[in-house]
Amino acid sequence: MLPVGGARVGTGFARRYKRRTMPIRMCQRGSVGEQKLVAILTKSDMEEPRTPSTLAKWWHEKYEQIRSCPEECKKARLHKGLYGNFVQEVYPLMLYASWRFHDDRVLCQPKIGSQGYDATISVIGEPDRVQLVEVTWPQDGKDHREVAKAMNEQGLNFRDHDDFMRYNSNVFDRVLEASRKKSVKDYRSPGGSALLIVCDTSCSSLFEGERGRQIKALVETLRLMRFCVVDSVYLITTPHEGVHSVKVECPPSQP
Repeated sequence: MLPVGGARVGTGFARRYKRRTMPIRMCQRGSVGEQKLVAILTKSDMEEPRTPSTLAKWWHEKYEQIRSCPEECKKARLHKGLYGNFVQEVYPLMLYASWRFHDDRVLCQPKIGSQGYDATISVIGEPDRVQLVEVTWPQDGKDHREVAKAMNEQGLNFRDHDDFMRYNSNVFDRVLEASRKKSVKDYRSPGGSALLIVCDTSCSSLFEGERGRQIKALVETLRLMRFCVVDSVYLITTPHEGVHSVKVECPPSQP
């Protein structure tokens, strides 16, 4: 079984970007006379194995680089290229790993592609002990594009009270629908497996108590589902960051 801990992690991440796997966005660096195009994200760099603390440091540094390039922010909001993987997959992985493996005895390796899982976590010095990690972030693609377009063109996006309530309700329904589909997929691995379900809380109640009750009710509903072919399941909320255990079991014995 992988060594575990339990520490809360905060990132201050307030905007969400999505997925796809087209390579590289660029940002200009240097003086006017000798500007260079520098890749902010590359597949090889994203897939570099890192400890939880190193992964968090790397993620925040990349996030600040993206924020420093207005044109790259626009592309990121529209889910262009590797930005989607960076936020929709690597960001939840970073939160989960920092929360659970805070002693840095493991290596986290995002996997960009269609191999059936989104990352692996292995114990340092024990390469046979590998946990598979699948991440799912249910979203309304059309709504997301409209919000991103408004942000890019106007610098902000308005929702009235009814829109907030409707969006929040739809998010919870989407999480449950996606979770039911994931519950029957086989993620078993000799080193264990984890399913990370991400829930967008940007339109949830401004009152912490009410938001907490909504999330608790969602977790309790998820716990009633039969996740038969995955060892552990966690709900990750963002931007009101938190990691909530839905199902936790010891992985099978190593061969």
